[in-house]
Amino acid sequence: MEVENFDLSVQIIPAIEEVCCADIKEGTKTLQLSRLRASGGPSLLSVSWFHPRLKMTGSEDFPSHCTKCWRPILGSSLLFRGGISAINAEESLAAKFGVEEGAPILFRQRLVCDTDGRLVEYNKVYYKGDGFKYSIDIERR
Repeated sequence: MEVENFDLSVQIIPAIEEVCCADIKEGTKTLQLSRLRASGGPSLLSVSWFHPRLKMTGSEDFPSHCTKCWRPILGSSLLFRGGISAINAEESLAAKFGVEEGAPILFRQRLVCDTDGRLVEYNKVYYKGDGFKYSIDIERR
């Protein structure tokens, strides 16, 4: 699947309250990366906040095709914690995806921590409901 960025924004902004619950003090300058991505039309909005201790400036290379390409900035061993839920598109999200307000959206929230358990990235991703399928394999031994 060929993925492209429809909108890419990198900025240094004060941390919002939601991010602060994840080991960052409110108002602390953080790097925020926002990408509206898609294949054939906008279908994924990803917003990340990076911990200030990473000393990211916004001039880092954030390629449109592969977040794995810039993960080395964050370290080689990472722990991901998060979950997926269903939500209704609020007005601004519906406008970005070109759907009606209240349309189904998958929402993923994730904390990325280093091997010492320290926060590296706080990430929220919204998926247009008709464009994604979630699958999981569980094996019990």
